[in-house]
Amino acid sequence: MSAQDLPIDHGSPHDVDDAVLLRAAARQEPGAVEALVARHGDRVCGFLTRIVHDAAWAEDLTQETLLRALREAADYDARWSLRTWLFRIGRNLALDLLRREQSLRARSRAVGFVGSAPPAVVTAEHQEFQQALEQALQQLPEGFRSVFVLGCGENLSYEEIAAVLGISVKTVSSRLHRARLQLRTLLGRYQR
Repeated sequence: MSAQDLPIDHGSPHDVDDAVLLRAAARQEPGAVEALVARHGDRVCGFLTRIVHDAAWAEDLTQETLLRALREAADYDARWSLRTWLFRIGRNLALDLLRREQSLRARSRAVGFVGSAPPAVVTAEHQEFQQALEQALQQLPEGFRSVFVLGCGENLSYEEIAAVLGISVKTVSSRLHRARLQLRTLLGRYQR
């Protein structure tokens, strides 16, 4: 047995490589699932909150993302970070949810019933600029918003963003540049 295949309980879960942790969690080894959730759950949830604009939906999508990752652990390509792979799974689930919700709202309007959209997530602790930034991010097209959040919020490389979104590195660069230009315009009063 190689060191890479050691069960999770032979050392601290914090010392275990992500690929090893994922395999251990998929095998339901003691402490592995909890360690995986502790390591990646909050970041995935934060990213998904910015995509779907609803904390409850983001939490559900985070759980589904992690469950899908465990079911599909054999498909994980360790050339990319686990976080990149989780973001890609989560984003695809979020976009599916948003498409279904949009379709449901369109059908509801067609029959004369309009439900309320989920509220934007705004906590009391947010400072004025953070609120303005969140509002400005919501005004960006989804493709620009995802690139910006992954690059500036999650510090993913252009290559990792390209992998998450399924686009080229050149497209990542272009979208990030255009997102920043649009945000500068939208946040003009905060510029010095």
